[in-house]
Amino acid sequence: MSRYRRFLILAVCAISMFAGRTFAQGFTVFMPQSNDYSNPFEGPIISPRPLLDVAVWLQRKYGKVITYEEAMPRYSPGLVQEGSDASRKWSLHRAPVRLDVSAILAGANAQNLPDILTAVVAAANTQIPTQHFILKSSKLGFHIIMDKERNQAGTVVDAEPLLDATVTVPTEERSVDKTFKALVGAITLASGVKIDANFGQSEAFSGAEPPTLTWGVESVPARDALISLLQQSATSLSWQLLCQASAQASDEFCALSTTYVLVLGKARCSDKTVLRPLIYDRCKRCPTFLPPPPCEPAPPPELGELQKARDEAVQQAIEQLHQAYGPAESAYFENQLRLYVGSHLQKPRVKGGAQ
Repeated sequence: MSRYRRFLILAVCAISMFAGRTFAQGFTVFMPQSNDYSNPFEGPIISPRPLLDVAVWLQRKYGKVITYEEAMPRYSPGLVQEGSDASRKWSLHRAPVRLDVSAILAGANAQNLPDILTAVVAAANTQIPTQHFILKSSKLGFHIIMDKERNQAGTVVDAEPLLDATVTVPTEERSVDKTFKALVGAITLASGVKIDANFGQSEAFSGAEPPTLTWGVESVPARDALISLLQQSATSLSWQLLCQASAQASDEFCALSTTYVLVLGKARCSDKTVLRPLIYDRCKRCPTFLPPPPCEPAPPPELGELQKARDEAVQQAIEQLHQAYGPAESAYFENQLRLYVGSHLQKPRVKGGAQ
């Protein structure tokens, strides 16, 4: 993939981030935006998926893989309808529930994370009686799994986690994206539940172009197969398995989405806190990154408000680049962006001077 094509992909992704936020509010509830999660350290959470909020924040804080799985919601009083048309597709969403684990998280650190997660899941099972979760661990990380939920009659029953299904994927050489889709297809076949595959980290998986691998499994639990697949990655990847209810059972589906492990850190050239993905943190022979360009001094005040506004917009775009890509790609795209701005935008008019 050429660098020019990557630059175009980045532009499309940037547009999609803004369009996707509006779309997600009405339809794709299985793909919440990264900044929409409540902060469980600040107090009680009121959220459709409070344990997911906790998992995301702990993953950000400690850089550890914490996955989340849920079942298809069936209990009508536990759902809220969007709009007045009850027959509209995907208009049913999980109702917000309350969870307070701030006291537990007050003593959290990287060393006691397993104990903290165990206590958080236990608190959720006590405070949210309509659901029940279990916590598992693997070489990849930690896995929060919904194993019980209320059925249509309101009785708490076994949820039959989708990733407990036994799957077989023939061993072949494929692209990483096709390998993931083959696994999700096998889970759909074994579970009988339609599952969408969302995978967008192919280049960070191995650093190769095109990224391919030879992989397969035979008669193993889907979760073990997914762990096996993601262990081949040079970059730590997490996942979320979320389900979308609908008025018609034929419209219901779940989505298995891999995600980068985003960690909180300081932005380059500023004191702002931003989210950065861990890239190539699992590889022994990592690709060589280009050094980032030096920070540029702030424009002098005499350049006026137009210059400042333009520079702020450019800086926001650069921060998004560093969040979406590794150091090598983001450094390249940052240079391209600065060249574009410098060659296509007129310099602001300075008082008393020429343009």
